[in-house]
Amino acid sequence: MTTRKPDPAAYIEVHSTGPVRWPPGLSRTPARLLWFGRLSALPPGLDLASLARAFRAAKPTVHKWAHLFDYPLNDSRRRAGPRERWDAVDWTQRDSEIARELGVSRERVRQVRQSRGLPPRRAGKSRTRRREISRL
Repeated sequence: MTTRKPDPAAYIEVHSTGPVRWPPGLSRTPARLLWFGRLSALPPGLDLASLARAFRAAKPTVHKWAHLFDYPLNDSRRRAGPRERWDAVDWTQRDSEIARELGVSRERVRQVRQSRGLPPRRAGKSRTRRREISRL
């Protein structure tokens, strides 16, 4: 029976000064230690695109390591604005018009409309109005 030499990386103490933590039971490898060091040196709340640019790495790669070490990513895709902003929306308008005013996607307007229990705004109604206007 041959005995394996112990991996020295497994005995390195990992201390975080930043927003990340080493998962319990996760073995220490050179790649993991490198990414842990990179992420622990950063302030919390940066977005994925900024991290990918800073590390010159692909977004899926950065996301994998950020998720592994619980780095608190700021998901800029989910910025829909404060609740008061949505309360002031004229829901009789089409989703595309509301999206343009708020600077969000039409899909996000549809999601908020649905979460508030409002009926979907059918595009056919405005087309009917266009036909009536064109007849004049």
